[in-house]
Amino acid sequence: STSGSMNVLRELKCADHLNRVHYGGFFSDYDLWMMATWNAAVAMGAENQIGGLMEGMLADVTIFDGAGLGPHRAVIDADVEDVVLVLRGGVPLYGDAALVEALVPQGEIAGCEPMDVCGQSRRLCLERDAGMTLAALQAAVDPSAYELFFCGGAPPDEPSCDPMRPGEFDGPTADDRDGDGIPDSGDLCPDVFDPIRPLDGTTQPDTDGDGIGDACDRCPTTAGEACSPPDPNDVDGDDVPNFDDVCPYDPDPGQVDTDGDGKGDACDLCPAVPNPGTEPCPFPVQALRDPMDPEHPPEGTQVRVTGLTVTRVGRRGFFAQDVGAAAPEYSAIYVFTQQAPAVSPGDVVDVSGTYIEYFDLAEVSNAGVTVTATGGPVPDPLVVDPQDVRTGGPLAEAYESLLVRVENVSVTHENPDDDGSAMPPDYAELEVGGTPGVAGTGLRVDDFLFDYTPLGIRTLGTTFTSVTGPLYYSFGNHKLVPGSAADIVTQ
Repeated sequence: STSGSMNVLRELKCADHLNRVHYGGFFSDYDLWMMATWNAAVAMGAENQIGGLMEGMLADVTIFDGAGLGPHRAVIDADVEDVVLVLRGGVPLYGDAALVEALVPQGEIAGCEPMDVCGQSRRLCLERDAGMTLAALQAAVDPSAYELFFCGGAPPDEPSCDPMRPGEFDGPTADDRDGDGIPDSGDLCPDVFDPIRPLDGTTQPDTDGDGIGDACDRCPTTAGEACSPPDPNDVDGDDVPNFDDVCPYDPDPGQVDTDGDGKGDACDLCPAVPNPGTEPCPFPVQALRDPMDPEHPPEGTQVRVTGLTVTRVGRRGFFAQDVGAAAPEYSAIYVFTQQAPAVSPGDVVDVSGTYIEYFDLAEVSNAGVTVTATGGPVPDPLVVDPQDVRTGGPLAEAYESLLVRVENVSVTHENPDDDGSAMPPDYAELEVGGTPGVAGTGLRVDDFLFDYTPLGIRTLGTTFTSVTGPLYYSFGNHKLVPGSAADIVTQ
């Protein structure tokens, strides 16, 4: 590992040694255990998937032989022979031979090789999990690397857990019990390792000047210790520990969880619909699109939208809308799939992903798509006035991503991004329905879905019976984006 410890058990022992020798036993066994489980998951932003034994989370579980020890000390003191069972996603990877044989189907047990681990009978399901035998794995490993495991203490040449800097601090001594190179008589934190750092000049930091060093001061910005510092195991301060709190970041002493999904009502975006773990909340498309909707979620929310009809398809996403909506406003959205979506216009889909405003375009990003019906009709486009849906138009935001049509319009600007410079940008855009020759007065038409330049339609005055497509938003402008030549009908 990056730290030099050969596995997480050795890492815990290192942390335990530091805590006892250099930090004055500040951290409890529970604290150390939390560092390796729940708090580690929180640090990665993955606490709704791993780090706890709760419904809806991934069942990544390790079980230890804790005979004669407290529950957290059993983990801290464990060696490899004390690991009784390892599950990933609920599937056995390794463990006591009898347990693995009882949990793995008999037809698959051959993929779990018997092995002796420090005198204990174990099975390792390497072939079942990764498609290779233990012998094949070992043959592929650099022979100078650590063995798979060691029995009876520290592996050879393992880096020291003691902080050392020759000539400054070399470990604890009779008159420097925390080993930070400062004699206890002059140490602002005699039990907590806090050597003088170059950025602090020649003294240990003591921000509030109360004679208690910042490293051991319960209130480093307030003189004395008559304060109530925040509890890292109860970050919302509602007297319920993070690990047991149904809303660890929102005060909710009542712990109300109406739908019983492990997420309290105070932090559950759908408190009446169960969505344990990472399962997204269901939302109507109008709630995503309309910021004034009472159900409108914050950006970054995992969402699920059902029953949308695909209207036009692009290279990395598609437009879809709720054909049963009571009103067209905010009834459509762009779905970003990263790769070419396996959908066609007329398909009915359910989508799950992250709600974001991508440069002010509302979309379901990194979406998973389930097609629930194929070959259906594409909804009729809504006929609109170009002035209503052009950039800044009164209906532009509400109709974003909706399939619309403008009729009996002509090209009023051939390149609205031409600022008269020597090399004007050319994004294959034009404007219709504006003041002839004046950019920004009409509705932009863009080639986002279909390259219409070969059609030769960009000449000023070219007249169209109709232009159809979803209303897109990019680079600060609302734009109509035809999906094919059939969407452009010239007179």
